[in-house]
Amino acid sequence: MPHQRSNFIFGVEGPAASGKSTMANTVGEELGIKVVDGGWFFRRLAYEALEKQVPLYRDRVSPELIELAQAMPPQQPSDMPELYDERVTSHVSFVAPHLDIRTAVYKNIRRAVCQHDKAIYVGRVIRLTFPEERFPNAHVLGLTLTPEEIERRRKLDDRPPVHERNRSDAEIARRLGAAGTHDITVDVTNLTPEEQADELRKFIEDRLL
Repeated sequence: MPHQRSNFIFGVEGPAASGKSTMANTVGEELGIKVVDGGWFFRRLAYEALEKQVPLYRDRVSPELIELAQAMPPQQPSDMPELYDERVTSHVSFVAPHLDIRTAVYKNIRRAVCQHDKAIYVGRVIRLTFPEERFPNAHVLGLTLTPEEIERRRKLDDRPPVHERNRSDAEIARRLGAAGTHDITVDVTNLTPEEQADELRKFIEDRLL
């Protein structure tokens, strides 16, 4: 089966503004491990839906959006800054909460990750994407931090509040039985970016021994 190609999957899971992408990219570049950002796939889907004028709803999902999600390629090009503009950001919440959409996107993410013997996957609900029974070498590092620190970091980057987005992710994880399924959980409230990278580096190296 395709997922057997990936020997080790290292997941970094945490709320918005927890620094998971920064630490993953730092350590991935240092150790020569591919980084796959799950959020990118939802942003790409929102972007394509807007471009193709696919109907988007908060409370339901259109058949056209499901078809688009199922047809998305697994490639993750790095030269798409338009995925991070306000137009796309404000519509990610129209695609990400729907279970039918997540099922299609997770399949795509698995294809992207499993192209590599080792990969660092950055996501929100990692055990839904890589359940332990199917991916025994998927190891998840969970990040936590206080709401006050989340907003402090968001203000430093001049980005909008994310309380509702984080609550939505936590509710999805709880409802689908994937909450709290981490190998290790680290409170990063008082850690610098360098210290966060140290935590991930040690997490990976301990599991490669």
